[in-house]
Amino acid sequence: MATHRTLLMCLGLPLFFPGALAQNHAPPGCSPDLDPLYYNLCDRSGAWGIVLEAVAGAGIITTFVLTIILVASLPFVQDTKKRSLLGTQVFFLLGTLGLFCLVFACVVKPDFSTCASRRFLFGVLFAICFSCL
Repeated sequence: MATHRTLLMCLGLPLFFPGALAQNHAPPGCSPDLDPLYYNLCDRSGAWGIVLEAVAGAGIITTFVLTIILVASLPFVQDTKKRSLLGTQVFFLLGTLGLFCLVFACVVKPDFSTCASRRFLFGVLFAICFSCL
């Protein structure tokens, strides 16, 4: 049933029935004035969103640090073959950084704009990563 409901959300059908999936009260850990779209980001009763945010945040920081290290090592690379690969490696790390950032769009409840951006960005970011490989 949850898969069916998520599929309907991604198709944009809640635009016709906006109150069908609304939650009346804020879950524990969330502010009462927070938009219900973002309840998965702070809900302590279902900690999967918080754990996924932590893992994605660690991935973002790691990828960013690796990118900075790779760019900072550019003046010290003497071999021209290895130097020509640095652009591809940085582009791969930026695609990976984008995929880690896209996790936050997957944690929020699906609506028309998040589903459209997920579909578009998954394709583009995976294409960037696979083309660099």
